[in-house]
Amino acid sequence: MRTGGDNLADAIFMGEDVASGWVLTELEEGRPAPGSSALEDIKPEQGGFVSLLVLDMDAYAEKYGNNAVRKNLTLS
Repeated sequence: MRTGGDNLADAIFMGEDVASGWVLTELEEGRPAPGSSALEDIKPEQGGFVSLLVLDMDAYAEKYGNNAVRKNLTLS
């Protein structure tokens, strides 16, 4: 995956966003979450580098998920 951005922080944020969207789509369509790549298998272009991304799928799904969630509310 390649990302852009005005700076490194933007690029990392964009990478987390696109990866989270991909994983969420897989899960919502009933497929397993894709596995991670082995770092030694990733070959960046000259001058590039590899960075790990941390995905908070619970928070992402709560904000962007399409699956309905049932919540009960009792008023008295």
